[in-house]
Amino acid sequence: MLHDGRKSVGKVCILAVALDAIYQVIVQRWVYPGGGLLVARIHAFMPYELARGPVNRVARSSKGPSAPAPASTTASDK
Repeated sequence: MLHDGRKSVGKVCILAVALDAIYQVIVQRWVYPGGGLLVARIHAFMPYELARGPVNRVARSSKGPSAPAPASTTASDK
């Protein structure tokens, strides 16, 4: 689950850095990499991290109570 989250946030961060670089070239005629990374972190990574906890809690509560795990039978139980 951590790998999937990192993968999806990575894509959003790359897109945010690319869009900020395009913006910087158009407006400032120069690219400041530190600014691009800061903008990507603020606009892409932080909202994901802030929304992840509450969304997971709501999703977990909407599923209802979880079913108990089925008992496994082995040859010694028979």
